[in-house]
Amino acid sequence: CDRFALVSRDEEFYQLSPDELIAIISSDSLNIEKEETVFEVVMKWAGTKDRESRQKALPVIFESIRFRLMPSDYLKDHVEKHAMVKSSPELLKKLQMVKDAQKGKFTVVKKKKVKKSSEKQEKGNVVNRAVDEEEETEEDGLPGILNDTMRFGMFLQDLIFMVSDSGAVAYDPTANECYFASLSTQIPKNHISLVTKENQIFIVGGLYYNEDSKEDPMSSYFLQYDHLDADWLGMPPLPSPRCLFGLGEAENSIFVIGGKELKEGEKTLDSVLCYDRLSFKWGEADSLPYAVYGHAVVSHKDLVYVIGGKGSDKKC
Repeated sequence: CDRFALVSRDEEFYQLSPDELIAIISSDSLNIEKEETVFEVVMKWAGTKDRESRQKALPVIFESIRFRLMPSDYLKDHVEKHAMVKSSPELLKKLQMVKDAQKGKFTVVKKKKVKKSSEKQEKGNVVNRAVDEEEETEEDGLPGILNDTMRFGMFLQDLIFMVSDSGAVAYDPTANECYFASLSTQIPKNHISLVTKENQIFIVGGLYYNEDSKEDPMSSYFLQYDHLDADWLGMPPLPSPRCLFGLGEAENSIFVIGGKELKEGEKTLDSVLCYDRLSFKWGEADSLPYAVYGHAVVSHKDLVYVIGGKGSDKKC
């Protein structure tokens, strides 16, 4: 639940049974900012394998998705128009209850509640063989699909994260207060940081000696901030140590672009390394048309832009 965004990228997640999936998405402690994320993950799960049996389970699974937390436009344009939804009268009926609730008209269902006449039997009753009987009562309640309890991740604050080699500080611009996010000696002095669309924080830089690599043991640190433990997680090190490079992201990948080699000669690079956040592996992407260092990198709508910098001749 705490790492739902990360776990739901794993292929093993889509092998879960319907009951296992419900156990996860029904939790109030789900760390997500928008309920739309849950719907998209569920529909991807339904289309991964055993489509027929999984589609039959959707009416029950939908009871654990909190559609009332979604904007009405999203319901209309994305949920109702989804192929699996619009082909199911039962799902459309459930969504109509959500739309009615948004207009103030709530569907009420009868829920059975078992009530004991007393929690504990008194000693005298046991002697006299008196047994408390369970009573079944019915009370009015809302169906699960109308649950609008906010998830844990929806209460998070927006903070500005400042990182140095001695630690990290989170600044709250609304309250004008700073908080210690992490006191760590792992962070290299010379590094570059990146915040992804999912608010994951990564750091690349410094020099790391990798004993497992005999051919080229020198690499750069690659760390991810774990906000739950307030510490940095060691990720697969950058295979080509460099400085004055740029960082960007697109389509679940992190790109290390250009820079200078941390070797004798400090060769200016045109190479681009790509880290796949799904497979947790480094690879190579298409090189830049020219070698560059000290440049700026901007990521926008799954496109990566490289701006400025200097070439091998040290000219801009």
